[in-house]
Amino acid sequence: MRNLFICLSPAQILYSVEVINKIQLKTDQCDLFYYDYKESPITQYYLKKNKNFFNKINFFLINKNFPFYVFEIRKFFKNQIYNQIFLCNTEGIIEYYILSFCSFKNLNTFYEGSSNIFKINENLLIKDKIFKIFKDLIYFIFGNRYSKRKILSIYKNHYTISKNDLNKTNKNIKIKNPFSNFKNKYLKNKPKKKISVVVGTCIQDFSKTNKDLLKYFLFRTEKFILKLINSEKIGEQTLFYPHPRSVKYYFKSKKIKIVNSKLIIEDFIKKKIFSGYKVKIYCSVLSSLFYSIPHLKYNFYYYKKYYYNKDVIYRSKKKFPNTPHLEL
Repeated sequence: MRNLFICLSPAQILYSVEVINKIQLKTDQCDLFYYDYKESPITQYYLKKNKNFFNKINFFLINKNFPFYVFEIRKFFKNQIYNQIFLCNTEGIIEYYILSFCSFKNLNTFYEGSSNIFKINENLLIKDKIFKIFKDLIYFIFGNRYSKRKILSIYKNHYTISKNDLNKTNKNIKIKNPFSNFKNKYLKNKPKKKISVVVGTCIQDFSKTNKDLLKYFLFRTEKFILKLINSEKIGEQTLFYPHPRSVKYYFKSKKIKIVNSKLIIEDFIKKKIFSGYKVKIYCSVLSSLFYSIPHLKYNFYYYKKYYYNKDVIYRSKKKFPNTPHLEL
């Protein structure tokens, strides 16, 4: 019987491969369902690179509004039966609809995100609880029968690379970190060149449809990067690596060098380290990067107007007291 992996990011593909290797699943029995809201050369590169680990790969582009994409998901998964389903996102409506429309024996979770390091209260993500109740009702009418609570109540195993994983239960299974293969070289090597990388976040997730707030995030990000550039010493360089799922960053200043690479940030940093660079990272406090490669030097940033800062920032500072937290 087939197994299904549901992914939303290239990094999740790599973690899927580690799960397959860990429990020795047969590749001809593993399918990958990858969904995204836009096409990306980064995604296509990693899908092609790891195609031999899956019997079938389906790329689902969500380019229709709700509820029209639901009809396509229902059509695709109707009458599909799986032995095991593996998913990362326990809060995604796409995942909920997939589980609702197909049949399966066991459900498993695996994570590579910061949600494993500290929890984000769901009630803080959506201020208007009445709207949330109404939205959940609409989702139910169109066939959704799952929620985060239901997933966490029925999942069989949780695959993780982190010792600090919140889900410390007997369901945890340790898997290999796909980005740990250059740790020793990073620690032993004495690089002569220095580089700072500002890692972008998916800013439209914060601003939703608020264009003024989106402009605010762009303005604050640009101001922050320029500050780093102006403080560079001879031989140093500052780069901006945009989030693959983010809207395009339109910076006014031509001083900002935006990375255009088919590599995800973890592999991009690895390539720089192998080229002899000492890398300093500036990433969002919600980034999964520090979860993947924790031995690098990090600086966390966050946006002042992001509405659940107080809760997340407090716990992040408490958990990582030696890591600078910068307000943009």
